[in-house]
Amino acid sequence: MRLPTRTAARGEDRRAPRVKVFSVASIQSTGADRRCHVLNLSLGGALVDCRVEIGSGRIFLTTSGFEREGLVRWINGSKIGVSFREPLTDEELARGL
Repeated sequence: MRLPTRTAARGEDRRAPRVKVFSVASIQSTGADRRCHVLNLSLGGALVDCRVEIGSGRIFLTTSGFEREGLVRWINGSKIGVSFREPLTDEELARGL
């Protein structure tokens, strides 16, 4: 399996390689925790499926492998595109798989 590169996480390539995953996570937004699933992951962001409405803006995403502050970039139904404020480390990415 090929993992995303550090260069891609710095925003030099918005289509950074994604790794397909399916892991339970939680999103904290506006003071409430919501259960969700991470569907794919890169060093710089994640695709998240959340059946409960999430507003745009700043969120905290927590999985069994990492916790990261992020920004909701787009919402399409239950799918949410999140960019991380700080890229994941290689170790965090590996734990998130």
